[in-house]
Amino acid sequence: MRDPHDSVVQGLLAGDSTVTALAARLGVSAQAVSKTVSELERAGYVARGRDADDKRARPLRLTARGDGLVDASRRARQTVARDLTRWLGTRDHAELVRLLQHAAEHFDGLDARSTRRLRPPS
Repeated sequence: MRDPHDSVVQGLLAGDSTVTALAARLGVSAQAVSKTVSELERAGYVARGRDADDKRARPLRLTARGDGLVDASRRARQTVARDLTRWLGTRDHAELVRLLQHAAEHFDGLDARSTRRLRPPS
């Protein structure tokens, strides 16, 4: 998985079901999203469906393999959180999470990741 793959999966989990909606969320071209979706489709993580009302529409969804990837990622994050809590203690772990969230907000959250901005906005 590369960053663009993760961004598409996160968009699908958030409820976006079209290339156009994903492109709008990510602030990139539909062509870029379509390329990434095709890569995920070839890898078996995403499937394009058919819309009964609009024959041109190709709604996107995670496959069983894609759902498995999401589940594995969530389990890995839970393991890291448990390990950090054991190492830092509950109070310091909570403070670390608070500080990381604050830093993400300062750098415009996920928008900074998509634009590779390294400095905070003025």
